[in-house]
Amino acid sequence: MWILTNILIFLSAIFFIPFIHGDNFCFPKNVIFILLGFCILSTSFMKEKIQSFTNKWLGFILIYTILQFIWFFFKPLIFIINGKVAWNLWNYIPTINVILSIFLIKTLVEYTDTLHRWITVSKILIWVSFGLAIYGILQYIGLDQIFSRFQWILFTKSGRMVTFFGNSMQTGNYLAVCSPLCLMFKSLKYKIIYGVILIAILFTQSAISIASFLIGLLIYLLLTRKFKWCIVVILFSIAGALVLNSFNPDVWSFGSRLSLWEKIFVSSTDYCFTGRGLGSFANMVYSDTKTSAIVGAAQFELLQIFHDGGIVMLGLSLCYLFGLFIRYLFAENTMLLIGFISAFISYLVMCFGSSPLRIAPLALIGILYISGIEVQLKK
Repeated sequence: MWILTNILIFLSAIFFIPFIHGDNFCFPKNVIFILLGFCILSTSFMKEKIQSFTNKWLGFILIYTILQFIWFFFKPLIFIINGKVAWNLWNYIPTINVILSIFLIKTLVEYTDTLHRWITVSKILIWVSFGLAIYGILQYIGLDQIFSRFQWILFTKSGRMVTFFGNSMQTGNYLAVCSPLCLMFKSLKYKIIYGVILIAILFTQSAISIASFLIGLLIYLLLTRKFKWCIVVILFSIAGALVLNSFNPDVWSFGSRLSLWEKIFVSSTDYCFTGRGLGSFANMVYSDTKTSAIVGAAQFELLQIFHDGGIVMLGLSLCYLFGLFIRYLFAENTMLLIGFISAFISYLVMCFGSSPLRIAPLALIGILYISGIEVQLKK
C-alpha cells in the first residue's frame, strides 16, 4: 500500500500526455489519481489495519457529497421531463474525487504502522519538488531538450516554467506547499534544496506561491521559537517584495480576480444553502472580466466550495479544520508534526489565491498533510 502511495506521489507530479491537443496535463493526472487511489484502497483489504480513525465532520462531508450526487446526477434520470434525460456528467468526476479523498485519508491513517512512513513521504515530496525546481529553472533560462520539439503543443499559452503541470503558476504552487518539509531535516542537502526551490518559485513570479512559501517559513520559525529569525525573514520579505515589484509592478496585483470573484459570489447566492453541485463551476462557464477567457476554477477555494456546496459544505469543511487545529494545540510538538503543520498552513494560504483542490497532485498533497497530522495527533 505504501509503495503505491509513493508511486502515486511521483506519477501525479510528472504524468502528462504530450501528443494530444487539449488538456495534456490536468486530466491525465486526475486519471492517475483515481486509478492508483482506488488501488491503494483495494490493497488495504489485504492486511489488518493498525488503528481506527473516526471523525464526524468528515463523515458529514461524505454524507452531504452523496446527497448532492443523488440530487444533481440521479434525480434528472428519475424525473424525466418531456421524454428527455439530462446527464449531468459535470458532477460525476468531482464526486468521485471527493469520496476517494476522504477514504484515502481514513486508509492512510488506519494503516500507518510507524511514523517513519511519513518521514519517507516527506522525503519523496522534497525530492520530487527539487527535480521540478531544477527543471523549471532550466526552462526559465531556455534549456529544455525534453519538450523543445513539442512546443507547438505545450508552450502556446502556458509560459516557460510549465515543468509537467502545463502552467508556471501551478509549478510554483507545488513547490511552495512542499517547501516547509525541507526545514524538518538538519542535513545541509535539504537546506540547499530549500534554496533551489525558493529560486524556482521567484522565477515563476507567482505572488500566491511566494506568499505561501513565506508563511510556511514563518510558521515553522514561530513553532520552533526562533523569533529573531522571524523578524529577519519579515524584513527581508518586505525588501524583496519591493524589489520584485520594481521589476514587475503587476506581480502583487489581483488583476481582474476581484471582479471575477464578485461575479461568482453573486451567482452563488442564488443557491447559497445547498450550492450548485460539485463540478458546477466549470459547467457555468465563467469568463475573466478583463480578457473574456473561460476560467476553469475560481482561484479562491473558499469561494468555489461555497459555489459548489453552499453554506453547508463550507461550514462542514471549516468545522473540520477548526477541530483539527484545536486538537493540535493540545498535542505534543515534534519536528515531524511542526513540519506537517507548517506545510499544511502554507497549503491553506495557497487556497486563498489558487485552486490546489482542483489539481490532482496538489489535492494529493493536501490529503497527505491531513493524514500525516491526524496520525500524529492520535499518538
